[in-house]
Amino acid sequence: MATLSQLNSSIEAREACLSEPLWRRWLWECDMHAPLSPKFNESHLLGLLLARQKAIVDPVDVRLAELLPSMIHGPKRTSELTLRQLRDALEDLQMHWPEHCKHGDSVVDVLDALWTRFGMINLQENCCLDDLSSLDPDCPTRMSNAALRRFTVIFCVLYRHLDLESSCTHVADPPADLPDLQSYHRQAGLDAFHEHAMYADLPPAARITYKQDFAGMYHSITQVLYFHFPDYARQRQISLEDMRGGLSHLHCLSVALELRPDIQVRVEDEQWQKGWNWLLLPGGKVYLASAQHGVFTAPSIWRLLELASEPSN
Repeated sequence: MATLSQLNSSIEAREACLSEPLWRRWLWECDMHAPLSPKFNESHLLGLLLARQKAIVDPVDVRLAELLPSMIHGPKRTSELTLRQLRDALEDLQMHWPEHCKHGDSVVDVLDALWTRFGMINLQENCCLDDLSSLDPDCPTRMSNAALRRFTVIFCVLYRHLDLESSCTHVADPPADLPDLQSYHRQAGLDAFHEHAMYADLPPAARITYKQDFAGMYHSITQVLYFHFPDYARQRQISLEDMRGGLSHLHCLSVALELRPDIQVRVEDEQWQKGWNWLLLPGGKVYLASAQHGVFTAPSIWRLLELASEPSN
């Protein structure tokens, strides 16, 4: 397989077309938390290559307001966005992700168009670089390394969200049996619930960008939460009776961990463990996933727990 350097040379010469496996590798196999070597890791570099290819091979250009009416810089086409406007638009998409996703496939087109613009800006030197905070002070005709890292991980996380939603299997039937929940299950899972709720209340990619922007300083999700929301008031856990239906996945996840501690929670910027995983996303959406069986959702979290316990699985 060609090295990233060779692929980059081919992209710049307009010769390469990166394969679907490389897209999947970037999306799910690269470790966003890997050490920098020396200024980027594989996730950053491969993301930048894929964005450049998008701009060359399959560009998307839209007028933002025609697809997402509340988007900032709505009257402009994405091909006209300056670097500052691109950053504003991507942050708008990130910070209001649940609301924008209500527009269905429109959010896919907007994300693809912003991805195209990011790739184009990084193909043309000194292309609309009007955002001083995103420029390299030693070479103001290019984006800074920190800005490139931030852009690539935000795009990767948002594409992960879309990929999960498009590929998941919806299990409609109810659980055959409800678990025998007791008050001690609820009490034992309270700390985990508060951690899950704080994560769910963050915008997508908030944790990974915080860890990159403040390298070596991250210890707890509370740091990220209060960085974004200084007046945050934590959510309250629901009653045991309400838990028995399993309809609020976020509130029931901590109890599911008490019942099956072998199924660990993974979040949007992490790689999956072997076997089954609970995938917890900002906004509170929860999936059950494994590399072998795929990704699943269900109205009741207890149906998902049954699915992970079935003999064929």
